[in-house]
Amino acid sequence: MGTEISWLLPAALIGLIAGIWFTANTARTGRVRAHLLLWGGWLLVGGAVFSFMQGVIHPYYTVALAPAIAALIGITVRELWRGREFAISRVVLAAMSATTGVWAFILLDRTPAWLPTLRWIVLIGSIAVASVIAVGAHRLGRTTAAVATAALLLGVGACAAYTINTVAGPHTGPIPTSGPAAAALGPGPSGPGPAGPGPGRDADNYALQALLSGDETRWAAASVGSMGASSLELQTGASVMAIGGFIGSDDSPTLQQFQQYVADQQIHYFIADRTITDRTITDRTPGPPGDRSPSADDITAWVQQHFTPMDLGGTTVYDLSSPAH
Repeated sequence: MGTEISWLLPAALIGLIAGIWFTANTARTGRVRAHLLLWGGWLLVGGAVFSFMQGVIHPYYTVALAPAIAALIGITVRELWRGREFAISRVVLAAMSATTGVWAFILLDRTPAWLPTLRWIVLIGSIAVASVIAVGAHRLGRTTAAVATAALLLGVGACAAYTINTVAGPHTGPIPTSGPAAAALGPGPSGPGPAGPGPGRDADNYALQALLSGDETRWAAASVGSMGASSLELQTGASVMAIGGFIGSDDSPTLQQFQQYVADQQIHYFIADRTITDRTITDRTPGPPGDRSPSADDITAWVQQHFTPMDLGGTTVYDLSSPAH
């Protein structure tokens, strides 16, 4: 997912380390140091989560790192440029420029047939500008603005090219990716993400919508998975519990918790899968085997055993306020 977010990541990390070092004797609440700690913490924690998380992960999730990277680049480049009279500041700025060029070359080399000269321009230009900054950024005179502009353009050039390519082309499907690689890439190791269980098409069920609209119960209904639940919420304005989270794979709520919610009259209806009738839980579970949590299956089985089903426009619904006798 490097081309999605990491174009300026090496520069941001270099700037963060240098900034923390240079402000070591500053109070933690000092303006620059406080901002570095805030945005640096955001970047490191977010980056660690994306690096170690497993299961369904889409490349566009990494947009969460963009504010931190942008802030760190803005803060550190400004402070280092203001201190360009000092050799150490110039060396750090040069390292940020050169590293950005090298990393852009590596990322662009993943799509070598697309704008093949761009990666060389960015690489050579960034290293050249970095050399100028390291040696003479403090005595450039009238050419200071030109060097600063060149460093900026070369630093964001590759990322900007990817952005333009992304904006200029149509994108469809549940896993959009940026840049020219989008058309060539298939599903990654995580796959496209299975379609969640629950009433995936029930947002078009007007009888069901009428049943839930205006229901003031804490949860007007509950169903397994969030995709159908969210559609119903948008259509009706009612609150719908998504059992098991996104695809029903999380053990939340547990059967005991669900039973307590029902006993406390906090859930009015349970919306079953469209194919619930005359099929077992295993048979009707969408997605790859094992995606459904034991809690989701236990809750479904308990509802089937203790409440009477009713057909509502092709969807099986259980009224949890009226146990079967």
